[in-house]
Amino acid sequence: MAKKVKPALVVSVHDVTPKFFLQIKKIVDELKKVGVSALVLKVIPNYESRNNILLYPPFLSWLREMVDSGSEIVLHGLTHFRPQGHERRKLILKDWLARGEDEFSDLNEVKAEKRILEGKKILQTAGFHCFGFTAPTWRISQPAVRALKQAGFFYLTVLTGIIDLIDQRRIFSPAFGHQGIQNFFESLMGLGNSLGRLLVMPHLRLIRIVFHPRQIDHPNFKKSIGLVSKLLPYTEPMTYSLFLGS
Repeated sequence: MAKKVKPALVVSVHDVTPKFFLQIKKIVDELKKVGVSALVLKVIPNYESRNNILLYPPFLSWLREMVDSGSEIVLHGLTHFRPQGHERRKLILKDWLARGEDEFSDLNEVKAEKRILEGKKILQTAGFHCFGFTAPTWRISQPAVRALKQAGFFYLTVLTGIIDLIDQRRIFSPAFGHQGIQNFFESLMGLGNSLGRLLVMPHLRLIRIVFHPRQIDHPNFKKSIGLVSKLLPYTEPMTYSLFLGS
């Protein structure tokens, strides 16, 4: 009888920037306590256009230690904020939640590629390579997706899963965990985690748990750490590149 293959477990930390360095280290320390050391780190090269990672040697040293111990870097935009001149006029729920931090939600291919390459160059200057991309607040225009392909990226992660840009396949895997959003919605996320563990995760070949540095005092943060601990015996922790075979 064939041995049942464990589903993959990818644990990622978003908004990795010197701005949130203390919170990021706390998240990583909590994950290490439950047995997760190899993470996916969503790095913002120049958060708010004034937190260039090249200007923060302690942050870069820590990032190098994480990569050397098996973690993977994913490019998470350039500044994380929507460029000036791209303000949205419609006040819809997604825009209210994003609060202007949906950098790639409304860019054409040329402008998107410029920001992608600038972010990639900063990471390369720091000595890091990345093959994946996650748009701030998960929102990305189709022209920006085309720009990612032109820039040589292998995959894109979205709220509902992964898009393999090489083989043109989409893998369904909703992002559970701690989203770092307003209290009411973060509480709903916690409820979604509980339901997802019962109804969705048993049917996935890839389980994704994410953490954000904001709102780590919300109960859902600790609950999400607990969720990772409960999943570990039944899953195989890894990075996106390992999962995709990159």
